[in-house]
Order: sequence, then structure tokens, then C-alpha cells
Amino acid sequence: QTAGPIKGALESLQCRWRSIDITGHSLGGAMSVLAAFDLARAGFHLRNIYTFGSPRVGDGTFAAAVRDVVHVPIYRVTRADDPFPLMPLVDMGFVHVGTEVYYASYARYGPRFCHGEDNSCSLSNLARLASNVYNCVSPTRSMWRCGHLMYMHNLKHGLMSSRSCGERYLMEEQEEEDNTKREQDSDNTEGNGNSNGEEEAKNDGFRHSLFFP
Repeated sequence: QTAGPIKGALESLQCRWRSIDITGHSLGGAMSVLAAFDLARAGFHLRNIYTFGSPRVGDGTFAAAVRDVVHVPIYRVTRADDPFPLMPLVDMGFVHVGTEVYYASYARYGPRFCHGEDNSCSLSNLARLASNVYNCVSPTRSMWRCGHLMYMHNLKHGLMSSRSCGERYLMEEQEEEDNTKREQDSDNTEGNGNSNGEEEAKNDGFRHSLFFP
């Protein structure tokens, strides 16, 4: 139901002959693969597909069809503590497509690149599947222990979740209100010296260092 409007929007932006990158996290990652397959068949010019924590999308027949139609790199980023790229199980007939970019630990150690279903990447954590799922779904566990929500953690605020996006939106709204209030206060106190302005600048810097490290 959404494919038609998305294609129409891309057409209106004259994107058919431009390079398109597609990305998504979790279910959005799975939908990115489906979108790449659909858009490539429709003649759009794709460049790269990036997914984060994507589950498997289809079986071997589907994976082969994607390889035949999508002639650009598909990079699927995974983590050792994220259980969702391991589902649905290979034993159920599902397989991944593209190149896996696997982080066994912190990002500073760099990733391992694997093609297809490789036991040296995320498949090596199959024995930890139940405990990793528990860390993500149990109400008694902190969500900060869920690897599925920790992608690009050093580049963003909060977890990889819709709640974090909402918190960031509210925080930006509050910051805009604060800026407006400071401008009004500055207009009202103009000519009273620089001490208040210096103190406000100091507090503003602290606010930014707190929320946007």
C-alpha cells in the first residue's frame, strides 16, 4: 500500500535517474531490502543499501532473485549482542542477502566482513540467542543491555528506538524555546554589561555537551 506513493514521490523529485541510497533499522532494514528489490525492478538507479539489525527477509529463492535484480552493494550491519539478525532461523528456510558488516565488540576494534550465512560472523552467537532476546524484551532488564538498540551509539542521542526519536524531537523543541527566551531576555537587559551574557553562554555550552557529546 505504501510502495505506490513512495515511487510517486521519488518520481516527483526526479530521482529515477539519480543515485539512491536506502537504509533502515530492524523491520526498517527488512523493508529496505524489499524496497531495493522493488525499485530496482522499476528502473530506479540505486547506489548502496545499508541495514542495521535487520532480520532475514526471505528464503534462498528470494535471495537469488535479489542478487539477480539488485546490482549494487547491500551492507547489513550486525552486532554480537543483537539477536534479531539471527531470526527467522536458517532451519526455517530463511537466508540473508548482501555483505554482513559484523561487530563482535566495540566499534573501535573494527568489523569483520562476511558474505551470506557465515559462521564467523553473527551466526557464531546462535548459542546466545535466547539470552540476547531476553535482554531486549524483559521488562526487568535495562534497554541499554539490548544490542539491537545500540547501533551508531557514539553518533546519536539515546537508543535506536522510536521513543528516542520522540525525546530528541521534544528536546529540540525545548532548545528552540530556550533560544527564543534568551533572545528576549537579551533584548530586555541590553546595556547591563556582559556578565549575564557570559554566564548564559557558559550554561548553553554545558547544555550542548550534556545532550550532544
